[in-house]
Amino acid sequence: YIAFDPSLWWNDNGLMAGAPARLRQGWPRPRRLYLASSGEKQLAPLARDLADLLARHAPANLAWHYQLFANETHATLYHPAALQALRHLFKPQ
Repeated sequence: YIAFDPSLWWNDNGLMAGAPARLRQGWPRPRRLYLASSGEKQLAPLARDLADLLARHAPANLAWHYQLFANETHATLYHPAALQALRHLFKPQ
């Protein structure tokens, strides 16, 4: 999975509220997540909160990576983050 500046504010932060329980359920097979955020003041703290939550609650079969692009905005994040996400998720084993 790839998430850039995810809408964690949506539904009154409902995704974050339900995340610990969902993470405890786990998945039957391994998953990978690349999470990136821009440096926008409204969005970056939410993504950092998700990364902190993943650090505490991620199941063993979830490999995840968080990257902050502090000099990017929501509008400019896609191109640099997409390149890094693809390089990270599809690097040779």
